[in-house]
Amino acid sequence: MHGIAKNITISLIISIVLTSFALAGPPPRTPSGFTWKEVPSIKAYLLVPDGWYFKEMTHGKTKGIFITEEKISPTKNYETGLSFNAFIGNQSGQSKVVNLFEQAASKYSIKVSKNILGGFTTMYCNFLSTSNPDGEKEFIAMHGFINNKTGTSYIATFKSPASEMNKKWLKGRVLIDEGIAINSKL
Repeated sequence: MHGIAKNITISLIISIVLTSFALAGPPPRTPSGFTWKEVPSIKAYLLVPDGWYFKEMTHGKTKGIFITEEKISPTKNYETGLSFNAFIGNQSGQSKVVNLFEQAASKYSIKVSKNILGGFTTMYCNFLSTSNPDGEKEFIAMHGFINNKTGTSYIATFKSPASEMNKKWLKGRVLIDEGIAINSKL
């Protein structure tokens, strides 16, 4: 998985730098099988695979966006998908993002990649988790970034059953690698 992490980190950092300027519309490149979804509440565009579900929620100053293969209901969580949290105007957002990575590193004995590029501090890791309520292992890829100028913080987490990781990661990689375009002024 270390090769996956290195390639994803480099690609997402480049993607953030290239697409984190004032956006007048969706980014020009749309991968086949995906559509850009404008999310005005966080001044961003996120890629959504064709046939997947999109759900936006707000809790205080935290915006949560879910892009999932399965429909989320009050009684059923999703198995495969991306959760994207934006901590806008939330002073504790930066520490929340950093703490999530520190906890993952400690719990799963993994290395977190950290970089500063294009005005963002970025963090990345991936691991197998046993936090699934059914006890099945999950593949988790996390990417956090902090706008060093505005303090706005974000964390994107892709998860899928570990047994289906190779198949599910084909779309997950696109979501994490290319699927986040943020207005850097936020």
